[in-house]
Amino acid sequence: MRGMYPHTATVWRKGPEEDVRATWSRLAPVRCRIEGPSAVVRAISGDTNADSLVFIIRHTDGLVIAPGDKASRGDVPAATPPPGAHTITAAEPLSVGTADIHHWEVTAR
Repeated sequence: MRGMYPHTATVWRKGPEEDVRATWSRLAPVRCRIEGPSAVVRAISGDTNADSLVFIIRHTDGLVIAPGDKASRGDVPAATPPPGAHTITAAEPLSVGTADIHHWEVTAR
């Protein structure tokens, strides 16, 4: 599976807001394929991602990803998404030949 999913990503699920601040739940690092540029815009207020990425994430039992969640390249140990983490704008579970989910296609900016 490493050839099909050569990269690692960290995903944080967005939880309910508490005192106007989002709560986050870090998922275990996931195997994936990352397609797209890795451009960053530097600014006094903090770094932001300039371009969108597509994460093709191998499905594991219980994995759910939704718009508003965050993702970063690599295994990031932080409990909350770091500045510059990509915000997921679309997430679609896909099947290949069966009703079972095979992988997720996730677009993040």
